[in-house]
Amino acid sequence: MANYKNPQKISFTREEEKRFRLLFNQWGASVEGYNRNDLGDSLKVIEVWDSPLYRSVLKTQYDKRLLKNTYDRIKGRIPSRSTACQESDIDRWKIVPLPNDFTSKDTFYNISGTDYISDCPTCNATGKVICPECGGKGVIEQKITIKEVCPICYGRGYKTETKEYFDYERVWDNYQEKYVLRHVRKTREDKKTCYKCNGTGKVETFSYKEIPCKTCNTTGKVICGSCGGDKKVLKYWQLHLIQYTKNYIDYLFPSLFSQDEIGKMSKLIDGDTPWKVIERVHIDRDDFKQASLDSRPVVGDMLSKLPVYIERSSHTAVCFSDVELCECSAKTVIYEVDGNRFSCMIVGDSWKLFTVTSPMSQKMDDLKTRVNHYCKKRQFGQAWAVLQKVNKYPQAGSNEAYMQQQLEERMATSAKFGINLSVVICTMLSAPIFYTLYYHYDFFAPWSTWLMEKWDITPKFIMAISLAFVMYKGMKSRKSKIPAFTYRVASSTMRFIRGFILGIWNFIIYSMIALLLSYTGVSVLAAGAIFLVTYIIAMIIILIAGIF
Repeated sequence: MANYKNPQKISFTREEEKRFRLLFNQWGASVEGYNRNDLGDSLKVIEVWDSPLYRSVLKTQYDKRLLKNTYDRIKGRIPSRSTACQESDIDRWKIVPLPNDFTSKDTFYNISGTDYISDCPTCNATGKVICPECGGKGVIEQKITIKEVCPICYGRGYKTETKEYFDYERVWDNYQEKYVLRHVRKTREDKKTCYKCNGTGKVETFSYKEIPCKTCNTTGKVICGSCGGDKKVLKYWQLHLIQYTKNYIDYLFPSLFSQDEIGKMSKLIDGDTPWKVIERVHIDRDDFKQASLDSRPVVGDMLSKLPVYIERSSHTAVCFSDVELCECSAKTVIYEVDGNRFSCMIVGDSWKLFTVTSPMSQKMDDLKTRVNHYCKKRQFGQAWAVLQKVNKYPQAGSNEAYMQQQLEERMATSAKFGINLSVVICTMLSAPIFYTLYYHYDFFAPWSTWLMEKWDITPKFIMAISLAFVMYKGMKSRKSKIPAFTYRVASSTMRFIRGFILGIWNFIIYSMIALLLSYTGVSVLAAGAIFLVTYIIAMIIILIAGIF
């Protein structure tokens, strides 16, 4: 039986205390947000305990066996039996021996003596299945391309349009009896490439014709791939063997720590801890009673819990388990700083320091109190500024990070209000400029003007679409769309001002994009799509109203 030790009170030697204080000086200087390099010199050592740590590792080998009734092509094989056997007739544990060592395996075994002839389930004992190429029709459709004369330009490749324009011309003025320049109306013939055939004079049309399916030779069926046309298959039972291992690790910490501190220590202990194996126990199957684990001193309670973590399920066998008991030398130190007591642990001969409670954690608790105070007063910017300091500490967890994210969501509201307000104001002030460009200066490319005339779209409607686009893209509805520098300041006034400036910048950028879209005709196409959707919805409403 291994010799387990209870915590015993000891004292530091002069050299050990000097080493302990130096270690705490280094730790205090290394923690971001704390930066106190004289912590070891100022603390007072109250108690020192020789309190070794214990760890139990339960490693279990499992063997899971599943039976599956499957089939294959006969291929001239003669089965050893003629009737089907049931799953209850098969002893799955005699087919393959249980493992003697830890292993991982996932494989299949065909069980001999369980094969028999049966009708093919794929083709229902017909030997044939529907052709996957033609779907059982016996014919497939072939696409044919036909080139015809373009109905728009009648094969010329272009369209002729007559346009009027004004020009200056020298004409005789009978009243002044001399030649003068006059503004006269003229016409000209313009040739434009046909949009239908793109200048080729031909357009492609498509038709389909049916041709015989070569896969099934027009029969609509092909030979079954499961039975090869034999109408029968060879059925047999198959064993799916899954062998795997599972580990469970448990720790025993000194009784000097509270339950809350033990939870923190469990997260701090990692693989670098110098564990020393002091005993190994081998357990056949799941017979933990023979190991007398509950009689072990100190860690007996911990080891007696291990059988609970054994996985027990149908068709799964527990082959064996190994319990490994480990010990690690450690010292628990109770110390005092500024009238408050804290605890830490020094692990191993290399003196790895684990701070369970410390002045830093107390300072972090004070900062959390300030955060809650600012949140109650709805001073979210101040709370966020303090919470940033909290998240610099190693003890800060996911709750603090989530709280900072929620505060930033609230802070972003001020910036979003400034952005949206500036976009609305700029849009209202720029509406006359858009109206002048679109209505008086005809700010559209020739193809855009042609589409507007063809679809009877007015410049005012294009202006409305452009301004709606600017407002939609300029306003920011989510925090992820707002740059961090806009809302990550404590002052709500500064967040609003930065958001207002960002809104002006967004308006300028998206106004330029809106003008470009209008000139190139994209806005005109969008207007046409809106008219079409509105027309379809109106027709559906009228149709429904007429039915009911």
